[in-house]
Amino acid sequence: MSLKTFFTFGDLMNRKGMSFVALAGLVAPSNGCFEFNPNVGYVEILGTHHGTPQDGKFPDFGAAAQPRVFKNDEGWKIKLSATYVTTTAIELESCTTEERAPVELNWGPLAENFIEKGDRANLGIGTDHQFKTDLYCTLRISFGPYDIEIDEDDEDPDHFHDTPEDDEILGNTIYVRGTAEKDGEKKDFDVISDTEFVAKLDISYLINGDPFEIKKDPNPRRLIVSKVYDKFFEGVDFDKRRSEYEDAIEKAVVRSLKDYSYVTLGQSADFPSSDIPSDKNGNDANGDNEDTN
Repeated sequence: MSLKTFFTFGDLMNRKGMSFVALAGLVAPSNGCFEFNPNVGYVEILGTHHGTPQDGKFPDFGAAAQPRVFKNDEGWKIKLSATYVTTTAIELESCTTEERAPVELNWGPLAENFIEKGDRANLGIGTDHQFKTDLYCTLRISFGPYDIEIDEDDEDPDHFHDTPEDDEILGNTIYVRGTAEKDGEKKDFDVISDTEFVAKLDISYLINGDPFEIKKDPNPRRLIVSKVYDKFFEGVDFDKRRSEYEDAIEKAVVRSLKDYSYVTLGQSADFPSSDIPSDKNGNDANGDNEDTN
């Protein structure tokens, strides 16, 4: 009887933090060599982060493991020293039936560290091979508290995501820390939130203007989700009480993840197909989509 198994490139490379592809439906014939099963379609979901593309270029706000520095639209110089956002679930929604196909997350919820990783660095989030052939118009990303048990005795780096360096993200969805400066005035901020919400990202145009399609094909389709972190401070005026501007940051982070995140195909993050935010994303004008189902 043939043996079917499941691999990721992480298994093959024995590296943590690499991108992970579900090599699904591999068949072991009698000679011991593995072959692709061409009747299986599969997809890889990667996450990344960066500043807002301008004039055909991605901005340089700082190197990996270094604070990110930029100005917001209110003229405040932002210095980000810690930023985490937790992804808890991913689904692909059919264009025809609106059925949702869940994507298996690599080792559960991911608290994405925006400072440790360099901008536009790929981070494996989810893989799955159990998709039926269909056209998919929406990528639904659920954000929620980082609640995961880590086996401290498990030293295999391919069994879990990087452990967050900041304990503040444990049990929380968002953690953002840093300073803002303007006209000689300096303000600290430290935003922690366990809010839960869903970002509905438009993928109805990804294949030459047509919906994202999963076919019976041994070649993986790679989706890269870009999060635009300078938009986390859009409209935030720090010339207020600390509780007020920290509340404004939390709302701006949620709004940004809903309205400014976008999806591209390829090996690394590309420019969005149109100016962001995309009015095609399935959130209302204020990013206040209360549908978390």
